[in-house]
Amino acid sequence: MNFKWKRLLFRLIGLEFLSKEVSKYMHSITEELALKFKKLMLQSMLWLLMILLFNLALFFSLLALSLYLNELFCSAYQGFFVVAGGCIALMLVLLGIVKFFWANKEV
Repeated sequence: MNFKWKRLLFRLIGLEFLSKEVSKYMHSITEELALKFKKLMLQSMLWLLMILLFNLALFFSLLALSLYLNELFCSAYQGFFVVAGGCIALMLVLLGIVKFFWANKEV
Protein backbone atom coordinates (compact mmCIF):
# COMPACT_ATOMS: atom_id res chain seq x y z
CA MET A 1 0.00 0.00 0.00
CA ASN A 2 2.84 2.36 0.81
CA PHE A 3 4.32 1.74 -2.64
CA LYS A 4 1.11 2.74 -4.41
CA TRP A 5 1.04 6.05 -2.56
CA LYS A 6 4.63 6.76 -3.55
CA ARG A 7 3.82 5.93 -7.12
CA LEU A 8 0.79 8.19 -7.11
CA LEU A 9 2.78 10.97 -5.51
CA PHE A 10 5.55 10.61 -8.07
CA ARG A 11 2.98 10.73 -10.87
CA LEU A 12 1.41 13.86 -9.45
CA ILE A 13 4.74 15.62 -9.09
CA GLY A 14 6.07 14.31 -12.40
CA LEU A 15 9.03 12.53 -10.88
CA GLU A 16 8.05 9.19 -12.34
CA PHE A 17 8.55 10.54 -15.86
CA LEU A 18 11.79 12.15 -14.75
CA SER A 19 13.03 8.95 -13.14
CA LYS A 20 12.22 6.96 -16.29
CA GLU A 21 14.09 9.46 -18.45
CA VAL A 22 17.07 9.44 -16.12
CA SER A 23 17.13 5.65 -16.13
CA LYS A 24 17.00 5.63 -19.97
CA TYR A 25 19.81 8.18 -20.07
CA MET A 26 21.90 6.17 -17.60
CA HIS A 27 21.24 3.01 -19.61
CA SER A 28 22.45 4.71 -22.80
CA ILE A 29 25.55 5.99 -20.98
CA THR A 30 26.36 2.54 -19.66
CA GLU A 31 25.91 1.04 -23.13
CA GLU A 32 28.19 3.70 -24.59
CA LEU A 33 30.80 3.09 -21.90
CA ALA A 34 30.55 -0.65 -22.45
CA LEU A 35 31.15 -0.18 -26.18
CA LYS A 36 34.14 2.08 -25.52
CA PHE A 37 35.51 -0.44 -23.03
CA LYS A 38 35.10 -3.28 -25.53
CA LYS A 39 36.85 -1.22 -28.20
CA LEU A 40 39.69 -0.39 -25.82
CA MET A 41 40.06 -4.05 -24.79
CA LEU A 42 40.14 -5.17 -28.43
CA GLN A 43 42.78 -2.59 -29.31
CA SER A 44 44.91 -3.53 -26.32
CA MET A 45 44.63 -7.23 -27.19
CA LEU A 46 45.72 -6.50 -30.76
CA TRP A 47 48.68 -4.45 -29.52
CA LEU A 48 49.70 -7.24 -27.15
CA LEU A 49 49.45 -9.76 -29.98
CA MET A 50 51.63 -7.58 -32.21
CA ILE A 51 54.21 -7.17 -29.42
CA LEU A 52 54.21 -10.92 -28.84
CA LEU A 53 54.75 -11.65 -32.52
CA PHE A 54 57.55 -9.07 -32.66
CA ASN A 55 59.23 -10.65 -29.63
CA LEU A 56 59.00 -14.11 -31.17
CA ALA A 57 60.47 -12.86 -34.45
CA LEU A 58 63.28 -11.10 -32.57
CA PHE A 59 64.01 -14.21 -30.51
CA PHE A 60 64.23 -16.50 -33.52
CA SER A 61 66.30 -14.03 -35.53
CA LEU A 62 68.78 -13.65 -32.64
CA LEU A 63 68.90 -17.42 -32.27
CA ALA A 64 69.62 -17.80 -35.97
CA LEU A 65 72.29 -15.10 -35.79
CA SER A 66 73.97 -16.79 -32.84
CA LEU A 67 73.94 -20.17 -34.62
CA TYR A 68 75.40 -18.55 -37.74
CA LEU A 69 78.14 -16.90 -35.66
CA ASN A 70 78.84 -20.27 -34.01
CA GLU A 71 79.53 -21.75 -37.43
CA LEU A 72 81.54 -18.70 -38.50
CA PHE A 73 83.77 -18.80 -35.39
CA CYS A 74 83.99 -22.63 -35.48
CA SER A 75 82.87 -22.74 -31.87
CA ALA A 76 79.92 -24.11 -29.96
CA TYR A 77 79.35 -21.05 -27.76
CA GLN A 78 81.12 -17.91 -29.06
CA GLY A 79 78.20 -16.89 -31.26
CA PHE A 80 75.84 -16.96 -28.30
CA PHE A 81 78.28 -14.85 -26.27
CA VAL A 82 78.59 -12.28 -29.04
CA VAL A 83 74.82 -12.00 -29.49
CA ALA A 84 74.20 -11.84 -25.72
CA GLY A 85 76.91 -9.20 -25.33
CA GLY A 86 75.40 -7.17 -28.17
CA CYS A 87 71.97 -7.33 -26.59
CA ILE A 88 73.33 -6.25 -23.21
CA ALA A 89 75.30 -3.39 -24.81
CA LEU A 90 72.21 -2.24 -26.70
CA MET A 91 70.14 -2.38 -23.52
CA LEU A 92 72.72 -0.31 -21.63
CA VAL A 93 72.84 2.30 -24.42
CA LEU A 94 69.05 2.58 -24.44
CA LEU A 95 68.99 2.82 -20.64
CA GLY A 96 71.57 5.62 -20.78
CA ILE A 97 69.54 7.50 -23.40
CA VAL A 98 66.36 7.20 -21.33
CA LYS A 99 68.09 8.36 -18.15
CA PHE A 100 69.66 11.27 -20.03
CA PHE A 101 66.30 12.47 -21.35
CA TRP A 102 64.53 11.99 -18.00
CA ALA A 103 67.25 13.93 -16.21
CA ASN A 104 66.86 16.83 -18.67
CA LYS A 105 63.08 16.72 -18.44
CA GLU A 106 62.98 17.23 -14.65
CA VAL A 107 65.01 20.46 -14.80
